Amino acid sequence: MSTTVYHSIKDVGHASPIEVQCSTFGGKIHIATNENSEFVIPGLKYFFKEKAPGEKSRPNISHAKSRYARHSAKLKIFVANSTYFHATRDLGAMEVREGRANDDRLRINPEFLARQFEFGMDLLRRALMKAANEDFSLIEVHSSPLALDSIDERRAARHAERSIVDYLAKTQDKMPGFATELGITPLSPIIIPMEGRFVPCALCYAFEDAERTPNQGGLFDPKSSILVLYRSTKRAGKFYWNEDQILSIRGLAKSRNAALDCGSRIIHEMVHAGGGVTAGMHYTPDSALNTDSDSD
Repeated sequence: MSTTVYHSIKDVGHASPIEVQCSTFGGKIHIATNENSEFVIPGLKYFFKEKAPGEKSRPNISHAKSRYARHSAKLKIFVANSTYFHATRDLGAMEVREGRANDDRLRINPEFLARQFEFGMDLLRRALMKAANEDFSLIEVHSSPLALDSIDERRAARHAERSIVDYLAKTQDKMPGFATELGITPLSPIIIPMEGRFVPCALCYAFEDAERTPNQGGLFDPKSSILVLYRSTKRAGKFYWNEDQILSIRGLAKSRNAALDCGSRIIHEMVHAGGGVTAGMHYTPDSALNTDSDSD
């Protein structure tokens, strides 16, 4: 999904979104970009109208375009072919039930996780089927925050997933109302999947780690929140030095002052190489594509 949106924006808007992150919650697909979010919907219109890019007819196709060709073709089949969709969903659910897709940080019953996975897949296809007919009512697009006038845009680094987290923090009080739709009790954990073209950069990784730390009051604090962040990888990308970081801190804590303190601590420890922010064994030295495939 993120790969398709990224290249569709480049094709339609002749502009780069830099990064695309997607999530499903509250009955919608949520899409955010670092830049040029105004081209998300036009890009999806273009995607569903155009023939999927082919690999075999283009022997000199780049690695990025080759990846786009595969992903876009699979996404179109996912939407159009019910048999393919159900096979994909059922295989994924089986892997979750077997514990192969369960992040050990979640501590959630695999069966419970599998049921929410199935619901999310159903929602994804339903929203994309509507989008194929130019009905985008189940797709919410999030823009990155504007920079201060004093910041040079050439040195501004934005973070797509933080825009989704910001929206979620603003609307989290509505989330228990979706429990019935999910078929779970009102105070049961609600899984918030988050995936992009790339693994989260070091800063986003550190923010998400803080938000899910117990007893810290973050958006995904297991002691005080029903929201559970799920990523398919534990890997972290690099920190972008010499750039002004523009991102929301709203998910770090319930109060603005506490969020500012937490965000400042994370930045300080990164800049000064403190021991409080680490990526463990999962650090990726560059902006790695979000995949576990050696061929991708």
